[in-house]
Amino acid sequence: MRECRFEKEIAAFEEEDRRSPPQSGVILFAGSSSITRWNRRLSTDMAPLRVVGRGFGGSTMADLLGVWERIIPPWQPNAVVVYEGDNDLAGGRLVEEVREDFEHFFTALFSWRPGLRVYVLAVKFSPIRRSLWPLMRSLNAVLEARCRFDSRLMFIDTAASLMDHAGEPRLEFYAADGLHLSEAGYAAWREVIRPVLMRWELQETVNP
Repeated sequence: MRECRFEKEIAAFEEEDRRSPPQSGVILFAGSSSITRWNRRLSTDMAPLRVVGRGFGGSTMADLLGVWERIIPPWQPNAVVVYEGDNDLAGGRLVEEVREDFEHFFTALFSWRPGLRVYVLAVKFSPIRRSLWPLMRSLNAVLEARCRFDSRLMFIDTAASLMDHAGEPRLEFYAADGLHLSEAGYAAWREVIRPVLMRWELQETVNP
């Protein structure tokens, strides 16, 4: 079993799954701290959809690639919602490198379950990472274009929902650190993500 720098969190998920066996057919949210901070509230925010949060730490797509087999297959989800790329770029990885990691992730998931649906959330333009915005725009454009070529992939532009008409981040949507989302920010995300999932996933998640 491959360990990662977030081994404690991954092991906790595994223990939770052992204590309460997962129910198949859910929508599983995976990704970095923007999902981690949402894990426990997702079921309320996405109701009546059946969802589970498996965000961990300040992960990158490379981190998720290393542990996906431990946190996704046990739930046999109908769909996966993923938020990664933010910390990848902040850590100095190139857009092309992050794109390749996403591609490896898609390949791994579809090899395991060909009919799985994957929703990719846009990297947000947080105030504290303004210097990375050009790279973030490039990554979002690359991921959006990639999703157009596979009916199992869907890009959700959650970044635009956090910006004002002048293209600046709405500060009320961010926590004091200028990086993570505030309660209002998660509400804005919910208003963008939930309708998409309701349209495409409601029947299968409510009536598996």
